[in-house]
Formats: sequence, C-alpha cells, structure tokens
Amino acid sequence: MQQRMQKHHLFHSATRWLVTLAATVTMLTAAAQQPAFPYPALPDSIHGDGQRLAWLMEHFWSSYDFADTTVVNRQMAEQGFVDYCYYFPLLLTDSITTRRCAQAFADSITADTLREEFFTDLAQQYLGSPRSPVYDEGVYAAILRALPPTPQRTFLIRQLSLNAVGSVATNFIFTDSLRQTHHLYELSARHILVVFYDPFCDHCRETLPLLRTLPELQRPADELLILTLDVSDTPPALPVGELVNGTLPTPKPLGADKPISIPLLTPHTYYFPEYPALYLLDADKRVILKNTTLDKITTFFTANNP
Repeated sequence: MQQRMQKHHLFHSATRWLVTLAATVTMLTAAAQQPAFPYPALPDSIHGDGQRLAWLMEHFWSSYDFADTTVVNRQMAEQGFVDYCYYFPLLLTDSITTRRCAQAFADSITADTLREEFFTDLAQQYLGSPRSPVYDEGVYAAILRALPPTPQRTFLIRQLSLNAVGSVATNFIFTDSLRQTHHLYELSARHILVVFYDPFCDHCRETLPLLRTLPELQRPADELLILTLDVSDTPPALPVGELVNGTLPTPKPLGADKPISIPLLTPHTYYFPEYPALYLLDADKRVILKNTTLDKITTFFTANNP
C-alpha cells in the first residue's frame, strides 16, 4: 500500500514537473519567435559616427509598420522606442539634426489619433519619468515641439525648460517650522540638495529617511546641505523647509534683499513630474542634476568625491 502511494506521488510529481517544463519551453519558444524591431540598414555610403547616427535616427522608424495595431507589434514598438530614447541624447548638441529627427518621428505617429496617443504615452513613461532609465527632459521637449501644438503640450514644454541643467536655479522663499522666512540664495555650501516632497507620498516616505543614512550623503554642512521642502500646501502657502544637516541662517525681514520681489514656489517656477523632486545645486546655485534620483546623486558624489 505504501509503495503504491509512493509511486502515485512520484507519478504526480513527475507529471507536474513535465507540465511546468512544457509551459516554460512554450514561453521561451514564443519569446524567441517574437519578431525583433526592424532597425533600418545603414547605407555603405554613410561614413563617420556623427553622420551614421544622424541617418539612423532620422530613418529609425522607416521600416516599422505603424498601421499594425496588434499587441506583438506594439510590444516591438516599445522595444524600439527605448533604443530610440537611448540614442537620441547624442544628437542634442546639433539642434538642426535634432529637430529634423524629432520631426520625422512626429510625422510618422500623427497620421492616426490612437497611434499618436500610444506613442505620446510611451514618451511620457520613458522620457518624462525620473525613475526611467532613459529619462531625458531635453529629448522629451524636442519630441513635444515636433508634435502638433496643444495647450497641454505648450505648458509642458515650458515646464521642462525651467531650471535647466547648467542654469542658475530660481530663488524662492520658504519658512521653517517656526514660520521664520528664509531664501534659497541665503544657503551656503559647496553643494545643496533640494528635496521637494509631499508627506502623503509613499515614495517620499521611503526616500526621506535615506537622506540621513546613505554614506555618500553624510558630509559636513559646508560640503553638502540637504534642504527638504514640504510643498503639499503650495500655492498659496510658502513651503516649509528643514535642513537635514546644519542650521538655517538667521532669517532676514521680508524685503531686506534687493530686489525685494523673489518668485514664490509655484508651478511656473519649478517643475515636478513626480515626488520627491530632487535638485542638486553647486555653490553658485547652478543646477547639476534636475528631477533626479538618489542613485544618480550618490553616483555623482562617488565619482567626483567632492
């Protein structure tokens, strides 16, 4: 009896294993048979890395069937779009080529409303989200400019242009927990990490404790100041700021600085695609990293060891 039960158990175990194996083989076979994105073939007459890249990006979508709306074809489009986003930043130093390549892509997707929505959603997902591996506001703005203008796109293009990397960050007023007023430009350190957050944001609650524990961020206050700003009540209220390290300067009366009009933190001053929004500034308040991640910030300090 016991032997029959053991054989019965072994039979069912073997059967389950074979079923699992068959399902795995089926999935792997399907993945292997899934068509790859149809990248254009570079002509032999194109020489030089810059010319080859420009030709590739301008003709990147020439072999893709935009009219095919099947799931497999859309998966293939997403695969190709990620590669497109990876190569596109290499063109941004050449504004004419950038516009031409962005326009070629825009012309391909605007022939059909559903097609346009699908690809603009991909652009927002991959180029507009800071946690995307190919996040790039410059590429995102270039594509948006090439698309037919809408009020939403016009507004987003303007937002993307705010506080660009290399520019001086816009000054703003904030208050501390005692409601004493401070200005961004009053802070003094070799680097300033500004963290705009919402206390009701789950990702913010995960990120804020790391500011006090990540080894790369544990630096003297004259090397790195970390300013966290609760912007959940703005506008019209001023954001409430707290330094993770160091102390805030002695507050000055409003109007003590010249000129006295300092922009408040509004949607027309800083752009937050999601919370927390992290901006790394240098001693002159120039933007080093914009809407970045803690991983990129720690990589910056590890690489530069400032």
